[in-house]
Amino acid sequence: MTAWPLRLLVLAAALTVGGRAATAAAPSLTTSGSAAGFTQDQRDYLQATMNTLSSMGRDDLANRINEDVKGGRVLFGDCGAGTLATVNAPWGYLSRAHSNVLTIDNGGLRQWVNSRKLMDKAAKKNRPDLVDKGRKNMRDAINSIALTLTHEYIHMDQYAPQQIPKYEDPAYTHGISEMRRVIRDRMGRIQEILDRNADQPGDADRLSDLLEDLETLRDIYSVSVESMHGDKGVIKQGQVTATTFSSARSDKDKMVNEVNGFINTARNSQQHDPSPPATGGATDSGNTPTQATSGDTGTKPPVQAQATTSSSLPPGVPLLPPPAGQAPKDGSDAKLTEFK
Repeated sequence: MTAWPLRLLVLAAALTVGGRAATAAAPSLTTSGSAAGFTQDQRDYLQATMNTLSSMGRDDLANRINEDVKGGRVLFGDCGAGTLATVNAPWGYLSRAHSNVLTIDNGGLRQWVNSRKLMDKAAKKNRPDLVDKGRKNMRDAINSIALTLTHEYIHMDQYAPQQIPKYEDPAYTHGISEMRRVIRDRMGRIQEILDRNADQPGDADRLSDLLEDLETLRDIYSVSVESMHGDKGVIKQGQVTATTFSSARSDKDKMVNEVNGFINTARNSQQHDPSPPATGGATDSGNTPTQATSGDTGTKPPVQAQATTSSSLPPGVPLLPPPAGQAPKDGSDAKLTEFK
């Protein structure tokens, strides 16, 4: 393979979400409001995030983000080690309704940008293995911020959110529910391809891409739930109600085991037998039975002049968060997302 087709692959990866073409429903990022001061990398990153949300069935959130950019309520900044995004009430309890501001971490942006650069350099050197590595890292980074925003946008609709159960319970419940829903969606898409024996043009590539996406989503979900239970996690820190998430870990273990079996069977079908996996794809709503019903709240511990909430994501792991307040061990390859 020559370097030219590899460079085309790099371009394609930058314009797609997890290997899937961006859906038509994803809005084009506005050029007004806070976007007027965005760098090209920031614009590309946020556009890819909105595309990913649309691919996850969240056109509503993609459009909401675009509107908030127009209104100057979405910014880029340094959110702290392992934190992908934060939501602040600029004047604390004096803030008026709908004045919360979302700050997207420059560290997560750099991970995505560096992965894109890796792909470009690898393409020039005709290194498809490194192109693949860069593409996977981009997938991890963009899925992480997209899922983080499903949590953070619960906080965006709260009045002076803080990191206490009143605000964090609804945000964590919703974030976990969304992860499970998207995992079910990917399993359903994979099952559809297997049910027709991957006999349509492009099915083989779509199947490989969806399986890779499913693995990333599984890891994000697993890490996210585990991070809640660490010594510095939100449960032990009292930021969420322990009883509300008492079965979150066992529910996660069940789903991860199911996903692992599904992936193994699907990959075997890919290589040997086209028959579909025994495990059904989209059989439940994807909601975590142990979570309280998703609400629209979330936050951080009270701040004197400014109420804040954040979502963290430690390097090196796919989509979800490291233990609350715990910095990633290696910021160079973050793949996880932590909700706060």
